[in-house]
Parts: sequence; structure tokens; C-alpha cells
Amino acid sequence: MTEEASEQAERLPSRKDNMSESENILVVNRRDSKQAEKAPPGWYETYLQPCIAEFVGLIIFAFVGTMVTGYGAKAGPMWLVGIALCHGLTIALLIVGLGHVSGGH
Repeated sequence: MTEEASEQAERLPSRKDNMSESENILVVNRRDSKQAEKAPPGWYETYLQPCIAEFVGLIIFAFVGTMVTGYGAKAGPMWLVGIALCHGLTIALLIVGLGHVSGGH
């Protein structure tokens, strides 16, 4: 170690052995930050938006289910598997797409 490095090491505060790693992390007071606080949700976000999302999801599910059932009757012996897969994938996509809005998942 060079002489300058040893002088710098002496000037740095020593770490106590009984302090954990989390106690050495700089703590930032978030209350002093100047970020705008989020407004509480209004009646639209609380009541109307979930109802609209559920309605749209129901219409899409009913439309896809009706269309695949109508086609599946003419498709042959494997039509039941196709209908089941279509319904399952439709529900999965609707949950991913609308579940965070409606909360109905």
C-alpha cells in the first residue's frame, strides 16, 4: 500500500463490527421529496371503469364462444377440443387484459 492510500484509509470512518450492512445504507427521507402525491380514485375509477371492463370482457367472451361453437359443429370429430381451447385461451387473455381494471379475476 502506498503512503497516500494509507493516509486516505485513516481519514475514512471505520466501520463498526456490530453494524449490519443495512445500517450502513444511506437513508433517504421520501417525505421531503417534491413529487406530486397521487389523488385518491374518484367514482369513475372506483365504480364505472370496472363495470365497463367487465361488460366488454363478457361481450368478447360471448362473441368468441358463439363463433367457435358455430364453426366447431362443422369441423369434425376434434371440434370439442378446439372449442375448449378457444374458451380457455379467451378467458386467459381477457384476465390478462382486463383483470387489473376490473379486479374480477
